[in-house]
Amino acid sequence: MPGDEQVLAVIPHADLSAGLGAPSRTHTLVFTDQRIIFARFTSGMARRPGPDPQREIIEKYEALSPDDILAEHKSNFAVDRSTLTKVRMKYTGGLGNGAVAEVLTIKTEERTYKLSLSSSKQPRKALSKAGLSQSTS
Repeated sequence: MPGDEQVLAVIPHADLSAGLGAPSRTHTLVFTDQRIIFARFTSGMARRPGPDPQREIIEKYEALSPDDILAEHKSNFAVDRSTLTKVRMKYTGGLGNGAVAEVLTIKTEERTYKLSLSSSKQPRKALSKAGLSQSTS
């Protein structure tokens, strides 16, 4: 990928469904102008101290280059935005304290990714910032 690839938005704590009853894996979604990067969330990240761990995760990935994010964990992967066929956000219920449960579906020419999100309005704002709001519902 060219060196001028820019990180546009970050959604932390997205649970990627593995399907067929397999456990989901937690990722941070990093949206660039060229790709969507699925960065594995590890137990070491969960132990980080701080008043706002979600904000710290967002700031961390906004500061890293896309290639550094991919190299951070062997299970990190990316999907080229040019292969996207549909991005949809579906509200599934309230969790209290203003948080909601939503499912983000990312469809490409070859695969569908379903991610469970539990957050405030941050994921929808991130999709809008990444230029994907027109394809969400």
